[in-house]
Amino acid sequence: MLTTHELQDRKQKFRNKSKRFIRSHDKAEQRCLQSTGSIEPGKWNEEVVRALSTRMPGGLSTITHPCKFCESVFYPCLCIGGAHRHRRVLLAPRVTREAEARRLLNEPMGNLRELMTSVDILGMDKDKLHISGPAEADRPCELPVEAFSDCQIQWREDATYVVNPQAPPVKQDLVLTKDELQKLQCVLVERDNSFTVRERWEGREVKPHEVVYRNAQEAVKDIKLQQVQTDRESYWEVCKVKDDGVASKARMVPGQRLSEISIALPDPLQLKLVRSDVNLDDIKGLRWESIKVEDMPDIPKCFSDWGSSADDAGLSFPCKLKFDLVAPGSQVIAARAGREKPKEEQEEDEGHKISLDLLEKLQKESECTIQFERAPRERITRSSAAVRHRHFKESDSEGWKDDLSLFETWLASKAMSPNHLKFVFKKLLESVRKELTEFERKKTHRFQSLLAKSIRFVDLTARRDQLTEIAATASLQQKRHHKELLAEINVIEQELELLFDQVPLFFLSDISELAGDIITSGNKMEQIVVPMPEPNAAPSRRSRSLPAATMMHVSSMKEAEESLEELMGQAMPCEERKRLQEAFKYLHKKSEEYHNKLHGRGKKLDTQSANGHGHEDGRLSFKEFEKVMLLSGVNWLASEELRVLFDSMDADGSGKLNLGELQNTAIRLSDLAGRVQTFREENKGMSAENCLLEFGQLLQMGHDLVGPQAHPLLPDSHISASSYFNERAEYGKQQMWRSRLDCIDSCWVGKPKDQDPNPWLQWQFSSCREIRAIGTKGRPDTDSWVTKFTIKYLAEELEDDEEIPADGHFKWKMYCVKGWPMQLDGNFDRNTRKDNLLEPFVASCVRIYPVEHRGLCPAMRASIYGTFRPPQRKSAEQAFELFCQDFTDVTRPIAKSIPRTKILEVQQGAKSGPDTQAG
Repeated sequence: MLTTHELQDRKQKFRNKSKRFIRSHDKAEQRCLQSTGSIEPGKWNEEVVRALSTRMPGGLSTITHPCKFCESVFYPCLCIGGAHRHRRVLLAPRVTREAEARRLLNEPMGNLRELMTSVDILGMDKDKLHISGPAEADRPCELPVEAFSDCQIQWREDATYVVNPQAPPVKQDLVLTKDELQKLQCVLVERDNSFTVRERWEGREVKPHEVVYRNAQEAVKDIKLQQVQTDRESYWEVCKVKDDGVASKARMVPGQRLSEISIALPDPLQLKLVRSDVNLDDIKGLRWESIKVEDMPDIPKCFSDWGSSADDAGLSFPCKLKFDLVAPGSQVIAARAGREKPKEEQEEDEGHKISLDLLEKLQKESECTIQFERAPRERITRSSAAVRHRHFKESDSEGWKDDLSLFETWLASKAMSPNHLKFVFKKLLESVRKELTEFERKKTHRFQSLLAKSIRFVDLTARRDQLTEIAATASLQQKRHHKELLAEINVIEQELELLFDQVPLFFLSDISELAGDIITSGNKMEQIVVPMPEPNAAPSRRSRSLPAATMMHVSSMKEAEESLEELMGQAMPCEERKRLQEAFKYLHKKSEEYHNKLHGRGKKLDTQSANGHGHEDGRLSFKEFEKVMLLSGVNWLASEELRVLFDSMDADGSGKLNLGELQNTAIRLSDLAGRVQTFREENKGMSAENCLLEFGQLLQMGHDLVGPQAHPLLPDSHISASSYFNERAEYGKQQMWRSRLDCIDSCWVGKPKDQDPNPWLQWQFSSCREIRAIGTKGRPDTDSWVTKFTIKYLAEELEDDEEIPADGHFKWKMYCVKGWPMQLDGNFDRNTRKDNLLEPFVASCVRIYPVEHRGLCPAMRASIYGTFRPPQRKSAEQAFELFCQDFTDVTRPIAKSIPRTKILEVQQGAKSGPDTQAG
C-alpha cells in the first residue's frame, strides 16, 4: 500500500508529463502551457480561456437573457446541480461555472474575463427572442407562436424562455367573498404603485373552482395544459381554452394553475346515470378519487395534446379538474363593492383604481368584484424551437424577393458549394467579431474623445454667438477671431463624423440613448460632478481633446450611466451643468444625424477604409470584404462580381456591412443551401441547370401554406367546400385531407352543375398570408379534372367569433390583373401538377371557383403557396407618395407585374403561349 508521500510524488510526475508545447508561427519561439488541473481558474492562461470559449455548447447564443433563479447570463446556466448528474441534460462547462461564480460574487475574475469578451456578440438584443421555426426541420411540431416572429422576453428559466407573443392582455372579473379577499391580500405584492399576484403561492388557493367533464368528447380540444418545471417547483397551467367550450363557460383563462384531478370510481349503476343530463352532485353514492398534481407522473393526453382524439384520451370519465381562478402574475387593475355589473353599466363605470385604502374598505363588504389583467405568456424551450437573438441593425427581409435575389447572386451563378459558403461566412463573421473585440479595449478612449469634442463644440458655439451679437461694432481682430471660430467648428464636425466611422453602430446607439436619458432627466444634472475645461480658454486653430484624467473612465455605456448616478456629492454650478447638458444634447443630435445619413452612402466610405481607418468599427468595407473573400479561397471572382455580392448584403446602402446584415444573410443562405441540396436529392435524374431553374421557380412560389397529410400546416377543419358529391366522406365530406396535393387515392369532388351552380373550394388561415401561387392536380382514380378556375379572397383578417361572409358579400374580392378578372389554367390529366404564379396579394381566406372541368362533377386537389408573414403595410406618407407617382406617370400599370428575374426569363423563354406566362 502506498503512503501519502509516495502518492504525492506520483501526482507530481504526472503533472510534469501533462505539459503541452504549443509552437507559434515563428519556429524559434516556443511556449509551454502548464495543465490547468491544479491551477486556480482566475490564473488560467488567456489562450486556454479563448480555446475553451470556442467549444461552448450554447453556440452563438451562449450569452443570453439572465436566468431568473441563478442570474447567470450563460446558457447552460448554473441552475442544474448534482441532482441531475445522471440525467441527459446539458451542463455548464467548468470555465463558465468558475467565471459566473466570480462575476456574481463581485470577485476578481482574472483571465476568465476573456471568456465574456470572446463569447459575447456585441450589438445583440438580449431582451428579445427570434423564433426561426422548429428545432429540427425534419420533425415539425406545433409552436405556441408563429415562426419568424420576435417576442419580448419576460424571464428565462435555464433552457426555457417565458415570452410575450405581442398579444393583447387577458382581462378577468371575479366576485370574491370576504374570506377570499383576505386570502388574495396574502398573495399580493406591491410593485410600481400596482398590486400583482405572486408567482409562487406555496400551496395557497384564493378562489378554487372545478371543471366537470362527463365524457371524453367534451374534454378533447376543450382545454390545453402545459407543464412548468423548474428546480424549485413543478406545476401545470392553462395555456389554451376553446371558445364556447366547457372550460370557457367555467371562466377559465390562460395562466390558471391546476391543483388536483378527481375521477369517479367505476360503478356501472352510477355511471349510467352520469350519461344523462342529471347534475353530478345530485347523484347519491357517486364516489370520487382525488389525485394531487404533484403525484401524477404525466398529465392525461386529452389535456396536454391538442391533436388527441376521444379514443386515446388517457383518462376515465367523468372527471373533475380543480383550478384556482386567480392566475399567478395577474395585476389587480380595479375593484368595486358588490357583484359584477352588466356590460352596459361597466362601460360607464370602470370601477375604482386599486389602493390599500380601497382594499380595507372592501373587507367590510360581504362581496366585491376584482378585475385582473395578465399579459399573455408562452413558454419556448431550446429543445423544441430554433431560437436566437437578433442584431439591433438586423432588418426584416422582404420575403421571397430577398431570398430569390440571394439565390441568384450567391448560389445560381457563383459556383460555391454549401460547405464553402459556410466557411466564407464564418470568416466574415470572425473578422467582424475580431474588430469588435479590439474595440472593447479602446471603448473608454473613444467615449472620452466624443464627449470632449462635444464640450469643445459647445464652448466654441457660445463664443461665436457672443461675437455675432457685436458684429456691427466688432473690430478687425474680433472679425478675424470669428472666422477662426467658424473654421474650428467645421473641423470639429468633420472630426466627429470621422470618429463615428471608427466605432460600431451599437456603441453609437448606446451613446444616443445615454445622452437622451441625461437630457430628459434635468433634475439629476444638478448634483452631477464632472471635471470640465476652463470655459474662457483661448480657442486654438486645431481642435483639442480633454486630458484623460479629467474624464470618466468607463468600459461600457451601462457603467457610464451608473458612474454618472454615483457622482452625486457636490452641487454643480449652473453654468457647468448647462454646458454639460448642451454637450450631451449635441452628441445625441449628431449621432441621430449620422444614423440617418448612413442609408444610401454607398461607396463613399471606401476611400477612408483604404487609408487605414475603420479597423475597429465592427463593419466591413468593400476593401475588407474583398480581402476576406480572397483569404477564404474565393479567387475566381472579379472585382465587379464581388461588388454584386457585397451590394446584395448591404441592406441599408451604407457602403459597410454590419454584424446584423452578415448574420441575416448567413442564416438565410444556409437555409437556402440546405433546401437546394434536398431538392437535388429528390430530383436526381434532372440536370444541374434544370434543377436550379426549377428550384428558382419554387422559391418564387414560396412555402406550402397548407402542408402534406403527414405534417399539415393548416388543419382539415379549416378546409371546406360548397358541396360534396352524394354527401359521402370519400369525396371530402368531413375528410378534407383528401383535397391535399399528396393524396394519391382520392380528392375533393363537388356536386354536378344542376345541383351546385357555383361550386368552390376554400382555405381559411388563422391570420393574413401573402399568397403568391396555387398548385392543382386532378382526380387520381378517374379522368376528371378542372381546366379553368377563378380565385376570390378575403383581404381582412377575421375575428375569432366572426363568421365567413356569404358568397356574394362585398368583402370577397376577385383576383384581377391590371384591373381585369383573371381565369387561370387548370390541369389536363389526372396527376400532372400545374403551378400558377400569381401577383402577390394578402388574404386570410382563399376560394377556388371551378369554371370549366372535364367529367360530370368538378374534382381537384390543390394547395396554396406564399409566405406566413405578410409585408408590412405602408404608412400614410408612403401611400400618398406612391399615389403622386401613379398620377404623374400615366404609363405606369395599375398592378405590379411579376418580377422579371434571370431565372424566369430562361424559364418563360422555354415555354410558349401567353396563358402560361400570365399564370
